[in-house]
Amino acid sequence: MTEAISPAEIRRASRVSPDIAYGPDPAQALDLFTPKNRPPDGLVLFMHGGSWRRGDKTAGRLVGHALAASGYALASIGYRKLPETEIPGQAADIATAAAFLLAGAGGRLHPASRFALAGHSAGGHLAALVATDPAYLAASGVAAGALAAVITLDGVFDVATMVAKFPRAAPPEVFGTSPEGWQAVAPIAHLPAMTADPLFGIMHEDTNRRFIEQATLFCDALRLAGKRWIRAVAPGMDHGDIMRHYADTGQPMLTFTQACLRLAF
Repeated sequence: MTEAISPAEIRRASRVSPDIAYGPDPAQALDLFTPKNRPPDGLVLFMHGGSWRRGDKTAGRLVGHALAASGYALASIGYRKLPETEIPGQAADIATAAAFLLAGAGGRLHPASRFALAGHSAGGHLAALVATDPAYLAASGVAAGALAAVITLDGVFDVATMVAKFPRAAPPEVFGTSPEGWQAVAPIAHLPAMTADPLFGIMHEDTNRRFIEQATLFCDALRLAGKRWIRAVAPGMDHGDIMRHYADTGQPMLTFTQACLRLAF
């Protein structure tokens, strides 16, 4: 399918299976989007934003339909929020969901050997954290080599810098007050010990300075670590626009995601 997908094509070419439990907590559920008339070319897990405290899996509906119409299976992942669980618990939820989906999602998919992680804002941070800290996938029995790509939209990667320069966006009730705690949940800090070798796709809008800076810091660190990465900008977007207009004709968010997935799978 071509990169430009009309809303009508999206509706015709994709189907959704909602509210599939991957764990015992009510928040541990996902919506699964699949191509209607073909086997998927790859599996993508998408994590919504919401400052680690709010939001839900319905935020991935547009992304799910658009990528299913592009030929991919996408699971929009619900995960537990603060204060029910802290960030490591959220990352563990994502790794658990990955194991469930790779095993076939209870018979809804063919078992897969590889997958991609994607997310917006806090979801982008969680995607990068699960990718870079090998403990999460290992605890769920997922091989590091199964991770093909990590695609983030306005992600957070260097927590200490966010806390120091943008404290309203990184308050103590989310990240705590300990520098050691900030490092533990900072994807940038785990790059030296990272065992997976995915392609990183780092996209950000150009309105919000903190996400531009976060992308720059992370891409510089990826370069030094010898990782594969691509960076792109969504010009004229803001933090919400990058999701609201994800599949709009002429906007780069969907086409960037498609390009990264084609390279990775």
